[in-house]
Amino acid sequence: MKNWRSQFKEWLKEILPWDSKIEKYIQFEGHYPEDWNLDENLVSVHTKRQYDKSRIGVLVYTKDHSYQIGARETYLGCIMSNRKSRAGEWWTRGRDLPDGKFCQKTWDSIKRAIIGTELIKVMRPQIITALPDE
Repeated sequence: MKNWRSQFKEWLKEILPWDSKIEKYIQFEGHYPEDWNLDENLVSVHTKRQYDKSRIGVLVYTKDHSYQIGARETYLGCIMSNRKSRAGEWWTRGRDLPDGKFCQKTWDSIKRAIIGTELIKVMRPQIITALPDE
């Protein structure tokens, strides 16, 4: 059986583009796991985050949101933040996403929440019954 650190790395690979190195898409909080054998030239570490070796914290970014995913041996959780504020506001909004026991069920809940946050509504097409006069 994999240790929790290796399992977390495998789970993170599930949300990356298919041919990607993990270090191209993830920013680590405070430190990165040296046993992950990452390309140190590509690793990004958010140095203003607290360093705690018993935890792995990562930041994943999309166009509009950032996701802070934290893992430790018995816990897995995620927080979503908007990357920019709404018009007239000076703060950015965010919300807690699923968290709980470090297990596949919690990871799957986090992935579904990320996908649900990123999806946008499809506009119903307007049907034009007649062409405008020329």
